[in-house]
Amino acid sequence: MTCGQFSLLGTDNQDAAVFFLRCKRWACKRCGPRKVRRAIAQMQAGMARGQIRFMTLTSPGDEDVVTSYAEITRRWKRFALRVARRWGKFEYFVVVEPQKRGHAHLHVIIRGERFMAQRVLSAMARECGFGRVVDIRRPARRQLAGYLSKYLTKTLELPNVRAQRYFRRIRASRGWVDEPPWQPERRWDSWWILDVSPSVAARNAQQHGLNVIHVESDGHEVPPPLGRIVQWLRSLRGYRSSGYWQNPAA
Repeated sequence: MTCGQFSLLGTDNQDAAVFFLRCKRWACKRCGPRKVRRAIAQMQAGMARGQIRFMTLTSPGDEDVVTSYAEITRRWKRFALRVARRWGKFEYFVVVEPQKRGHAHLHVIIRGERFMAQRVLSAMARECGFGRVVDIRRPARRQLAGYLSKYLTKTLELPNVRAQRYFRRIRASRGWVDEPPWQPERRWDSWWILDVSPSVAARNAQQHGLNVIHVESDGHEVPPPLGRIVQWLRSLRGYRSSGYWQNPAA
C-alpha cells in the first residue's frame, strides 16, 4: 500500500470525519519518524520506572544473514522464557539491529533488581540458538537512551533490511509501560476506505451532503479524477455497517 493513497471516512448520521490511512512502514517518510518518536518515548518511559541493565545478544557466526533474521524471534522467545523461569518475571524493551556483517542481533533493556550472572546468561543464549557473545551491564541511562535513539533514527535509512514481512524491530513486554487503552474521541457508526487523499475525500463528502467536522491533513492537495470517487460514494451512500470496505469497482 502506498502511504497517502487511501483515506478513512467515518460517518454518523450527517456528520463525518476523514483520517489519513497510514502504511506504518519504517521506510516511509511520513510514518517512519512517527514510529521512531513513539518508540523513543516508550523506551524512556520504561527506563524511568526502575533499575535497568543493558544486554546484547548476537547471532551465530556460521549462519547466513537470512537465517539470522528468520530465527531471531523464536530464539528470543525461548531465551526470555528461560530467564523468567530462572529469575522470575521481568520487563524488557528490545531493539533489533543489523551488525556490520549484516546479521541481526538484539539490544535488550531489562528492568529489575535481580542480579543475572553473565556466565549463566551466555549458556542460556547458546542453548537457545544465539551466538557466543552475550554482554550485560548497568549502563548510564542518558548514554544508553542517546545510543538507541540514534540507532532508531538511522533505521529509516535501511528500507532493504533483510527481514521477513511483518518483522518487528521493536519489542516490549506488556508491563514495560502502563499505557491506558486508547479511546477514540468519538465513535463513528460506519467506516469507509476511499482511494483518494483526505482533502479530496472531505471535499467530495461535503458535496454529498455530509457535515465534515474533522480532516486530518496529509499534504496532498492535487485531486485525482473525481468521477471514480463520486460514483463510489454514491454507491455506498445510505449503507450502514461497521468495519472497513474496499472499492467494489476495483
